[in-house]
Amino acid sequence: MFDNLISISTEMSEIEIKQLTDNESYRKEYVNGIIILSDKFKNGENFDDICEQLKKEIHNEKLLKIIIADFEGNIKGFQETEYIRNLDLESFKRISKIIFEKVILETSTLEEIESLTGIDKEYIYCVLKFLKHSKQEIIVRRYSEKLFIESNYDIFRIKDDYSSFIFNLFKESKNELVVSVMMENSILLKNIKESVSTILDIFKEIIDE
Repeated sequence: MFDNLISISTEMSEIEIKQLTDNESYRKEYVNGIIILSDKFKNGENFDDICEQLKKEIHNEKLLKIIIADFEGNIKGFQETEYIRNLDLESFKRISKIIFEKVILETSTLEEIESLTGIDKEYIYCVLKFLKHSKQEIIVRRYSEKLFIESNYDIFRIKDDYSSFIFNLFKESKNELVVSVMMENSILLKNIKESVSTILDIFKEIIDE
């Protein structure tokens, strides 16, 4: 793990090291190393213990800092979905279906969703973020059910039957959601066009002065 990167010069700056980790010669080794660290954490190893072991193996402080930062970033989604993993399947189905119907398919107030689900807003946001992620994978990227289940396990350690339920929930409203995504994209394109137009107007004013 990180065998080739360990030997790089300590004289290199953080920016140079970061560029090196993106280089084709080192990229695969680096990504695989981050995945190995993340899997250790997801499988129950303590974060501080993993970092302490890294410090024993990597003596380049700048490289170590970059690795730990990317490691933290890679496990963020897993940490944020702890609430979902701790739900029993029936509770997960009930809460997810309410938030899906009240937020993904329509617009509702937070108070209404709190009342319907009986959970605090931080947990509502947790489930909602997961549903939005699912929308991207199922509707935008058009993941198959198998790929969706595998992806959710790799990233979040979400159980297969939980992911299967979400996949079917989205598929049942696929046509409506496709239209929703198209509308979102058209609004985004319109905003980009207006921003570009504003920038061009500013440049024109500067040139005319």
